[in-house]
Amino acid sequence: MRKAYLVCIGLLLLCFFVVLTDSSHAASTPPKKDTTSKEADLSPAASFALVSDKAAKGDASAMLSLGRFYEYGHGASRNFTKALEWYRKAAEAGLPEGYYKLGVCYEVGMGITSDEKKAAENFSKAADLKLPLGMHKMAALYFSGNGVVKNEAKAMEFLIKAGEAGLPQAANVLGLVYMHGLYAQPKDTGVALDWFVFGADNGSLDAMANIAAYFDEATPVKVNLSKALKWYLIIKKLGVQNENVNARIAALNKKMSQQQKDSAEKEADAWLDQFRSKNK
Repeated sequence: MRKAYLVCIGLLLLCFFVVLTDSSHAASTPPKKDTTSKEADLSPAASFALVSDKAAKGDASAMLSLGRFYEYGHGASRNFTKALEWYRKAAEAGLPEGYYKLGVCYEVGMGITSDEKKAAENFSKAADLKLPLGMHKMAALYFSGNGVVKNEAKAMEFLIKAGEAGLPQAANVLGLVYMHGLYAQPKDTGVALDWFVFGADNGSLDAMANIAAYFDEATPVKVNLSKALKWYLIIKKLGVQNENVNARIAALNKKMSQQQKDSAEKEADAWLDQFRSKNK
């Protein structure tokens, strides 16, 4: 497998333009049921009715949820105009996620004509309210110059804040930045590894792949076959089906003793146990 961060670097700026939800991972996923609430066992229509009632009574979190329900058609017909309306109300109630979702509406033209400057204004408010996704988005905007004046120094400030707040995709990108000495940052493979590990601990598969590649002999930084195998195994055990990962596991298995392979698998299982326990 070619080193993951070398593959990813061409996507470094592109990755910023993915429209993220207010989860810390992938974009545009439907609202999930909260299994700890009484809404968990309700039908979509009943859940919609309950959330609507709470939103009408001024519950900011319910306003945000109602916006999602309208956006994804959960318990009601999809209606982007109403989604925008409730995201705006959530923002006006002071919810940072409301500002973030309102920014997304202006960014992509959901329920309203797209407007880069208004999108940036709302993302900025989300960032000011310490929402990691807001910080990450502002980094993207300052890198690209969309809706704001391009400023790589400000972009790095926001990216570091998002990473320090635990946003996994931001931590992975910071690893790439320091691995290659981008955006006037010093090239420091040790700092890069620290960010990759932090990103992996917070669930970034890209960061996990970058750690494996960091120690892999294929494009070496600091070769350690046992550590490389450990991280490839973690990725595979998480259910990722990837031919390159499987190929590197097979290649490393041929070069390592059974004791080394057993040790790598044991370490992978221990890391996964801890990771899953933390993320229950």
